[in-house]
Amino acid sequence: EIGEVTLVCDDWKKPAPLQRSWCLLELYAAALHGIKVDMAMGGDQVRAFEAAFTSAAGFDDLMQAIADVDVAKATARKEEDRLHILRLVEGMEGGVAGLNAKVGALMRELHVAVGMRLLEDAGGMDAETETVAQLCNQLGLMLDKYGELERARPLYKRCLELDEKLYG
Repeated sequence: EIGEVTLVCDDWKKPAPLQRSWCLLELYAAALHGIKVDMAMGGDQVRAFEAAFTSAAGFDDLMQAIADVDVAKATARKEEDRLHILRLVEGMEGGVAGLNAKVGALMRELHVAVGMRLLEDAGGMDAETETVAQLCNQLGLMLDKYGELERARPLYKRCLELDEKLYG
């Protein structure tokens, strides 16, 4: 029985596990069975990932990292393993598209969770700083793009309040 999965990202823009067949299958299984998944990165990658939340270009990179998830294009050390996993996935309900969608949804939630931690580290929703305004805006945009306007709305509202207070 698996209690938790940690996704180790060597490069947050193109994490190696999201390009590996076995890893994608394991992430899919974790998401399917409600197993907690967390993301770990080295210091430089954490700083780069954090910077992405407060820049337009970084936001696009976050979206692209999720869009690039594709088990049909993933690799394995052995070609026979890659083909075996691909056949297995194609035989599952939803097939390749279903796995890609499930892992993409998992990655979106991980990105949102990291963004929420950054917001808390910056003082939370009550802090009155430019950083909090930027994080609220980016998290709102992210959630809005994911079709979660109800979750985005309080972030947008706080961003607007802070913009009015900080910039008039």
